[in-house]
Amino acid sequence: MNLFEIARIYAVLGLFLSVWGGEVRSAGPTAASANFYVAPNGNDSWSGTLAAPNGAGNDGPFRTLGRARDAVRALKSQGAFEGPVTVALRGGKYFLKDTITFGTEDSGARDSQITYTAYRGEKPILSGGRRVTGWKPFLGKILVAELPESKGGGWKFRQLFLNGQRLLRSRWPHRDPNDPMYGGWAVMAGPAEKGSITGFEYRAGTFTHHWAKPREGEVEVYLGQGQWRSTVPIQSVDEDRRIIRLTHPGVQFDVSPWYQITPFVEGNPFYVANELEDLDQPGEWCLDSDEGKLYFWPPSGKLSQEDEVVVPALRTLVDISGASWLKFSGLTFTETMDGDNFHHQGVQGAGAMYPQANWQFGGDALHMKDTRFCLTEGNQFAAVGCNAI
Repeated sequence: MNLFEIARIYAVLGLFLSVWGGEVRSAGPTAASANFYVAPNGNDSWSGTLAAPNGAGNDGPFRTLGRARDAVRALKSQGAFEGPVTVALRGGKYFLKDTITFGTEDSGARDSQITYTAYRGEKPILSGGRRVTGWKPFLGKILVAELPESKGGGWKFRQLFLNGQRLLRSRWPHRDPNDPMYGGWAVMAGPAEKGSITGFEYRAGTFTHHWAKPREGEVEVYLGQGQWRSTVPIQSVDEDRRIIRLTHPGVQFDVSPWYQITPFVEGNPFYVANELEDLDQPGEWCLDSDEGKLYFWPPSGKLSQEDEVVVPALRTLVDISGASWLKFSGLTFTETMDGDNFHHQGVQGAGAMYPQANWQFGGDALHMKDTRFCLTEGNQFAAVGCNAI
């Protein structure tokens, strides 16, 4: 092993540890050391220079990260910084309405780095989700909520969270909690036609009931030799011939050439998700994007006023383009959208797939492009729908 290879290994290891691992190096800012503060109980019309609301209730921290970014921009417009600038986020959950963008105008400098970090000893959470309210009884202990924005397929998601815990979509066969890796899968009888990449035959007795809206469902399937997994919407179901056809092929990105489609074969494991008829266990949910309705069976059988049901809506939480000398530390990124394609559009070679026509890019919780001297340290990426960084 030569010196170049050793250096490369250490560089990769250092990046892995800084992005995914461990602790924030410093103890975190205190009330006396940060320039601006953000808190869930803050107000964007306040100065943002206090760590908590004052006794008069007329000043305190900002409420949103975007407002703090704008305050740093205003500070920059007054002239060069004399030293580093810190924005401290108090603990709690921040539901982002839109992606927070950082551009060239948000850059720091070598001697005046701009840091967005957790307040000492606290855990700020950046969420790309939306809270769902207005639940009504539907059938038995299953509840229903109207989601007008999802009607017609404009907003489709594959995750639902109850108090921060990700729950299972309705599925058949059921998940086997005693054998989560290999249990709860059906097995294909073979391709619908020889060499088919979008249609397969399922075995007799696999499904015991009829789906009123089969196109609301998706197939989770392991293709190839079982080494890679795809989630693909259903195009049609022929119950007489036991044929399921999908809207597009699955994905594969671990063979040569870099991206290659493999036909279905006998024995490919699969299950069907997101059909209302399969919502028959506590903790399951499904989305009817035809009518814009969300169905949910709470694990306890009911929801309390304190319960927080969240579904993802944003694909990217923080997007940094052309900026330099920014640091993000101690933050949790979570509850983002998913998609069909892992490849960032317009950036060839930046992902594991070629861009596919009419496929939705899944997104990055944190996206950086054309940046210099930017650092992510001690952050957490939990339950993101697609890419973390």
